Amino acid sequence: RTRLSDFKSAATSFEVAVSLDVVNTQRHEILAELYTLLGPEFAAKAVSEHQILIKEQPNKHDSYKALGRIYMDTRQYDKAWCLYSTLTFLKKADPAEQQFYQQYKEKGFVRARHRMTDELWMRHMFHADQDRFISAIFGVVAPVFAGLTARPHKAFKLKRKERRDVNTDPLLFSKVFGYVTSVLAVTQAELYLQPNQQMGLQMAHTSEVPSFVVGADLLQGRPEKELAFAIGKQLTYLRPEHFLRNVLGAPSQLRTVFFSALKMVEPNFPVPPADLPAVDQTIKRVAGKFHPAQAEALTNLVRKFASTGRGVDLNKWWTATELTANRVGFLLCNDLSVVVKMLKSEPATVGSMSLQEKVKDLVLFSVSESYFAARNALGLTIGQRQG
Repeated sequence: RTRLSDFKSAATSFEVAVSLDVVNTQRHEILAELYTLLGPEFAAKAVSEHQILIKEQPNKHDSYKALGRIYMDTRQYDKAWCLYSTLTFLKKADPAEQQFYQQYKEKGFVRARHRMTDELWMRHMFHADQDRFISAIFGVVAPVFAGLTARPHKAFKLKRKERRDVNTDPLLFSKVFGYVTSVLAVTQAELYLQPNQQMGLQMAHTSEVPSFVVGADLLQGRPEKELAFAIGKQLTYLRPEHFLRNVLGAPSQLRTVFFSALKMVEPNFPVPPADLPAVDQTIKRVAGKFHPAQAEALTNLVRKFASTGRGVDLNKWWTATELTANRVGFLLCNDLSVVVKMLKSEPATVGSMSLQEKVKDLVLFSVSESYFAARNALGLTIGQRQG
């Protein structure tokens, strides 16, 4: 590498070295350098190494810049734009990077041209810490368990005649609500306004279909980007996998539901003794309420989950679903500064992540292949916007 300048052979040697010590940051740095020196043919490998370095060291801005250069050299201009957007947010962009970012930055709100698919949701939007088995099991049992806690509209003081038709309502919030519902391909929820209260956007678990109530703080003077983030984040919880998280509202209640689902299929599944009374009571409440197709799907999932031997970490899953929701909101508004502003306005809850943790995850997502893929799938890339 240093004396013969035989970069290809050096890269092969360091690939072996990395396989023997995958957490050795210095070796990943050398590999990234070698792949860059080897030219466009090795660009994908150089990207992978820099992504590893960024994940391990989120403040490694040299890798952000290196990725931007690789994307420019290989004519992947939207990816380069995303890198320069993030560097600008971090106040680490040089004049040339800022110029490219500003040149292709839309002045207004950019709307997606396509809708989210299940594959896009699961492959690119779900956070890596969001256990797929736990999500799938919640998705199957959600209709039954949600039905136990749904209440009539009058319990929330909602009058059907006050429902806003998001397809015809001229109010900006209603328009963005309808747009986000369509893009995310989630259930069409009812929308009600409470202009005399400061309450953000909250879901009311009403019978038949869910309802959302929005307060004055999101109805007055909010630009589309801010509304897109707030609405996108909340509508993420309409996904079947996430619905019970919003309905039940506490990790302890989710534990009861999850262990109940496991025990219905595998009666000998080891449920923590402290959870057992609530689990047994819950099983009695839902007995006979599953359709044959639901029961079969649940049986298959639970048995596959049990065969993995993995533990049940619902607190980790709970946190990851919020990060997923933040990512969806960011994808729709495409502005880290707006996201930080909106996150700051959210009420703090006991045990919740810090603002710094949430922003760190979004910064990493903003330079990831998953974000790039999602932008491309929705028609949000700068090339598609210019076309």
